[in-house]
Amino acid sequence: MRSEGLINNAVKMFDALSKDGLTHEALELFSQIKDKGHMPDVVAHTAVVEAYANAGQSKEALKGMRPNAATYTAVFEAYAKEQKEDQAREFLQQMKQKGFVPDEKAVREVLDKRGQVFRTVVNILFNK
Repeated sequence: MRSEGLINNAVKMFDALSKDGLTHEALELFSQIKDKGHMPDVVAHTAVVEAYANAGQSKEALKGMRPNAATYTAVFEAYAKEQKEDQAREFLQQMKQKGFVPDEKAVREVLDKRGQVFRTVVNILFNK
């Protein structure tokens, strides 16, 4: 129970650091949690993806793990917000070469009709 509280506080600290633009410090904290054998939950992993995306490092956001719809959609949403559709398509091709297949239904559920960003991400991922 005590370690859960520590992990939850660390996740809150991570989130605060990344929102303040202290991406390096946030990732260092994440690394320390991981190295101590406490594998962070999906909230922490999502925070890592968002920290990379907010720092303009979309490619680093996936960190070698298999992304779920929420995580890869966040990456492509960051590309769309930065109007970097060509880079997003290039990154998508690299992901597909590694066996990635985007799930349109899941992406639509994650984006929940967010206007232009929704249309741009769907266009990037599914050419629609």
